[in-house]
Amino acid sequence: MLRFLAVRHLAVIDRLEAEFEPGLNVLTGETGAGKSIIVGAIDLLLGGRASADLVRTGESLATVQAIFERPGGGETIVRREVSNQGRSRAFIDDTLATSSALRDLGAGLLDLHGQHEHQALLDPSEHLDLVDAYAGLPDAVAGVCGGPSTDGTAKWTTAMAASASTPVMTKMPGTPIDPLRSGPATIDAANVAPMVMPMAAMARVRTTSRVRSAVSATTAAEMAPAPCRQRPAMTQPMLAPEAATKLPMANTTSPL
Repeated sequence: MLRFLAVRHLAVIDRLEAEFEPGLNVLTGETGAGKSIIVGAIDLLLGGRASADLVRTGESLATVQAIFERPGGGETIVRREVSNQGRSRAFIDDTLATSSALRDLGAGLLDLHGQHEHQALLDPSEHLDLVDAYAGLPDAVAGVCGGPSTDGTAKWTTAMAASASTPVMTKMPGTPIDPLRSGPATIDAANVAPMVMPMAAMARVRTTSRVRSAVSATTAAEMAPAPCRQRPAMTQPMLAPEAATKLPMANTTSPL
């Protein structure tokens, strides 16, 4: 819970201090009064982006500080400083921290609605916890994630240790453990000559073509009519080329 907020030299704000009580606290004001600047100051405490234009004109440093009450009791003080050069520093309980540390801390202290990046429902890392809470499984979750002394964590640690100590079983050559690794070794072990496989493939293609030609010829002969299956013997011998040249040409002129 946010208990106290102090802003110095941020945008149009010179000095501002606000204390918040348990329950609903409402800040009202007309347009331009600075309500959005207060929201921006809280965003800086959550690890938001800082820039030089956030510093009030004429000032060298802007400071935002807040006191948060932790759910388990106690308080946490967070401070963010932004210089007019754009440099930023963050502190958690007067200890220098990073912006990512502010984001991690703020996720458990404050939920700033209105900006999608700070809504827990849109954070995938929060979805499993929300589903477990809706299902009413706090005891089951605590049994697994409650700490090193819980039964579920002990079983998981034992299983991981047993898995790490178990030797990897090797398989006989030829089993597809890793085809990319065993494939080249298998080819090399076969000691195949470079031209053996191409020549064998070409011979197979030629043999197949001859068989198909023979089958086609046999099929065509079987489908032909009976008179065409055998040619009649020639009754007269063929003329020699010299005799053929001496034959008279046929008269193709029609009689009148």
